[in-house]
Amino acid sequence: MSAAKKLPATFEDCRVVTTEEALAYLTQQGVRLDEAEGVTIPSKFAQGYALDTGEVVVVENGWRADSPALIFATGTGFAACCRTDHFPLPPASVTWPEAHARDVRRFLTQPAVYADPLQNVLGVEAPFRTLAACEAAFARVRPYIRRTSVPWKTREPVAYAFGLAAAQFCVAHWSLSCTMRKWYDLYNPYYRPYLKFAPAGRHAGVSDVFSTVIHLCKPTFKPDFPTFMYWLTGISPVEQAAGMPTGE
Repeated sequence: MSAAKKLPATFEDCRVVTTEEALAYLTQQGVRLDEAEGVTIPSKFAQGYALDTGEVVVVENGWRADSPALIFATGTGFAACCRTDHFPLPPASVTWPEAHARDVRRFLTQPAVYADPLQNVLGVEAPFRTLAACEAAFARVRPYIRRTSVPWKTREPVAYAFGLAAAQFCVAHWSLSCTMRKWYDLYNPYYRPYLKFAPAGRHAGVSDVFSTVIHLCKPTFKPDFPTFMYWLTGISPVEQAAGMPTGE
């Protein structure tokens, strides 16, 4: 491999480039990916390739030209990111669940993670103390997160925050429980909350809180509030109307 000059680093030890740029740099360094042995990162979605310069170039397995790639100035920096399971992507490249992964895990006890986006964007107060407050928030949140004239990056915090707030209400007032599952985007982990429920006389189930809320964004789905809560909790609209605790 040629001893080409190193690319400059950003984020102290790591430079973020496109996969197209990273592949070109690997070629410049004489690396053939069909022959080189890479090191898989924790997400399993990308590989790191060590260079004679001491750098490590990380590219996603699919080699999509515009997806982010990483060039570490040292192998130590790369190993540290693998060990901590965190890679320094720019904020614009990180989803809201990634950016708030630790907070999402603690949302039942630390409500600011969902209360702040709802209050700052829509003036919605959370945590929800009553079922009526949850329904009123639903009526304000649904039109906003379906507003395609607003970039998804702007709507995303409100969508996920409402899901967390609704889940917190169900855990606090309807005796449901919540479990967290670890997932990955391309590089970094995030956590998805799942509500666990056991309707009387039926099999127990779980609902993916974030996926349920994302359904609200689709124009083909027009649920009313009781239907949304049924998706989230397994409790039918009839059962909800028949005497579920309201929090009042």
